[in-house]
Amino acid sequence: MAITTQCCYLGVGNVYMVDYNNFNNKVNSYINVGNTVAATITTDNTTLGNIINKQTIARGLECSKPFINAISIEFQLSCHKLDNLKTALFASSATTAAGAQTETYAVNKGEYFRLLRIPAATNPTIVVKGASGTPTYVAGTDYIIMDTSTIYIPPTSTIPNPTITAGVGANNIQVTYNSQSTTSLDLFVNPPGDYRIFLSAQNLLGDTSAVDQNQNYVEIYRASLTLTGNFELIASGDDANIITVTATLKPDSKNNFKYGTWVGAT
Repeated sequence: MAITTQCCYLGVGNVYMVDYNNFNNKVNSYINVGNTVAATITTDNTTLGNIINKQTIARGLECSKPFINAISIEFQLSCHKLDNLKTALFASSATTAAGAQTETYAVNKGEYFRLLRIPAATNPTIVVKGASGTPTYVAGTDYIIMDTSTIYIPPTSTIPNPTITAGVGANNIQVTYNSQSTTSLDLFVNPPGDYRIFLSAQNLLGDTSAVDQNQNYVEIYRASLTLTGNFELIASGDDANIITVTATLKPDSKNNFKYGTWVGAT
């Protein structure tokens, strides 16, 4: 039998999640929350039940029983779907359909403002006018579209500053544009709940051309999630924007108090 000289694993996997109660009540099934290149199972062990052999003079240890205090699985998510971020950052969400938008703002010269929605990827047709709908200002001169949703009013703009009355400014511009469907997340407002987790994985050892080698999956019946490490919203390099999540496993009363199952091709 040939012996490979390679000794590294190349891993790839997808992570799916669903709310534990919704799954058991048949309200929802899994959603894909990203792909992962690493998943690690950790156990916290304690040795209990030390039995002393009293039938010998030495009275040595006869036997002991290991006890698992906790089981956790850590995985790194590298695909930042909003469902992924919503779960990891304990957020609530609201979705707005694509369509024509009209918004008003109070902005001084030399200041920036952001649109409430994300403009359409094609033909956003961003137009800035006076608050009443007239006049129509000139893009690139009176206002500058900086990036996806940010607009700058340069000091030389003909747009007048807002009128201030009793310390309160009046809207001085109106913006119309076409938006794409957007979802906003309110972060850290939902207490972490329990989830059912499904990891579909593939490990390649040695022969990386064997794409069907070592396929397996792990299904966790019940687990609570914790965001571990730092989430770099803006970063660079191979590990940019990796979300590391730790799932603490719980015995599931609906599955004979088991934790999960691991199935692999043989």
